[in-house]
Amino acid sequence: MNLTRSLWKDGYEISANLQVAQALEEAALQQFQVAVLGAAMAFAKTTGVDLSKKLRALYPEIRIIILVDRYPLQAALQGITQAVEFGLDDSILKPVDPSVLIFSINRAIEKFKLQGENARLLKELTESNDRLGQLNTFQSKFFAMVAHDIKNPLTAIKGYSEMLLRKLEDPKALQYCNTIVSSSKTLETLISDLVDLAAIQSGKLRINKQPMDFAQVMREVQSRVEIYAKQHDIQFSVKELPSIPPLVGDAQRLGQVLTNLCTNAVHYTPAKGSVTVSAEVTAKEISVSVQDTGIGISKEDLPKVFSRFFQTEKAQQMRKGGFGLGLTIAQEIVASHGGRMGVESELGKGSRFYFALPYGAGS
Repeated sequence: MNLTRSLWKDGYEISANLQVAQALEEAALQQFQVAVLGAAMAFAKTTGVDLSKKLRALYPEIRIIILVDRYPLQAALQGITQAVEFGLDDSILKPVDPSVLIFSINRAIEKFKLQGENARLLKELTESNDRLGQLNTFQSKFFAMVAHDIKNPLTAIKGYSEMLLRKLEDPKALQYCNTIVSSSKTLETLISDLVDLAAIQSGKLRINKQPMDFAQVMREVQSRVEIYAKQHDIQFSVKELPSIPPLVGDAQRLGQVLTNLCTNAVHYTPAKGSVTVSAEVTAKEISVSVQDTGIGISKEDLPKVFSRFFQTEKAQQMRKGGFGLGLTIAQEIVASHGGRMGVESELGKGSRFYFALPYGAGS
């Protein structure tokens, strides 16, 4: 009774019960934050731990403190041990100092509130993740649908434009037709990026691995990029290739990676600059790097370069089309071959993008 008065005096709302059935009935109607159980552990038909189990079954969040009879000593030790094993908040030996009990109750209430707040945050996070998952699914389907619906008429535009190029003689008409072909190729690249992004997000990016000649892939990329570099007055070179052991991988996809790195390097390098491609072979992997003398990347932007849709402020000023997806897709392709990709750069002095492919990991 003295304990009850002390708690009332300190402003706690209390429901006191001497009967187990009555206590459980009331607990089922009201969700108490803390239960203080004072049943005699040695002699009661329902022990404190037994009552605790029933209370937790009714309301798992309830915090529980047990008051344990000091004597007999064996029963006291058993009560404390059971309280610890069951995960109760505290066990206090009788007779109980009201200040000790109030301290224990306050601590239990804080734990109750913290547990409730954690549950609320977890629920919000789960709901947010569910909404985000739905949005990503919609976005992937939308990208795939739009890309498919645009690609069909684009193929016709590009095809007929290339046919006209072979037949037109008027210089002005040829110029217009060349613009149509060039623009359709740019749009085709953008659509391919969207399709690849949708595939990556859905975990369905197609990678066709088979024995391949990576040196041949590098030579094919070189022949394509050399023309693009010449148009931009950039010195493009590929260092003498070492003997590259056979790889198991997707030649088309790895060519896509190298082409992306090379064209990016040319695009973001001012006229008269240079882009150099090199390869290094070790006992475990082949490492390919693309070094340029371009605009470079700041330290703040370096961690973001492989993020979707990211472009540095300087790159946006030089932008001629693109979603900022190329590096994201390239990194995913390299990762699917068990490789890694990275970048070293200094603002105003150029960049070096590289990727490494282990032998056998692709198989």
